[in-house]
Amino acid sequence: TPAGVGAVKPGETISGGVEGIGTIDVTIGQPRS
Repeated sequence: TPAGVGAVKPGETISGGVEGIGTIDVTIGQPRS
């Protein structure tokens, strides 16, 4: 794992994309119980 990178936590949003294709945003929810 790169320095300064940790686990994703509920409520955080991850953004990414591919040039010429588009972008995506994913918000992490609470674990199912």
